[in-house]
Amino acid sequence: MNAVIRRLDDDTPEPVRRQLDRILDESRAALVGPDEHLALVDERIGEAAGDPERGLYYAIKDGLALGLIDAHYYRPDSGAFTVAHLAVNVGARGQGVGRALVEVVAAAAQDLGLLALYAATRPGHPSADAFWEALGCTLDEEGPTRVYRRGD
Repeated sequence: MNAVIRRLDDDTPEPVRRQLDRILDESRAALVGPDEHLALVDERIGEAAGDPERGLYYAIKDGLALGLIDAHYYRPDSGAFTVAHLAVNVGARGQGVGRALVEVVAAAAQDLGLLALYAATRPGHPSADAFWEALGCTLDEEGPTRVYRRGD
């Protein structure tokens, strides 16, 4: 993959933020539909500022943003964390970007003692389902969303 994973924060350069917002817009159109709220980069950074229970990271290569992940480390009672959102540039899919982003937040979660990963997809998105299954996740719950789980 050869991309660098960095924390998404106030120091993230504006051109990178714009690229990440475009990736989120693609994700919004493809996955959640136009009427549902999906926070863009500046709002995510504002919400996560100083929050130890939130992990925001992005992948970049040669100045091009490839994807981002938003994880919540707020389930210490269950030993779990949740990937709230993962978005990868359409042209970078299948190159390990999503996997690298997930593994970065999984490592941070493990440092907090959180070993189980939860992620949700919408029904009708077999590529998203296949992605989580390829990471060793199993379908844990099915309804309006399909919840995947990895780990204990």
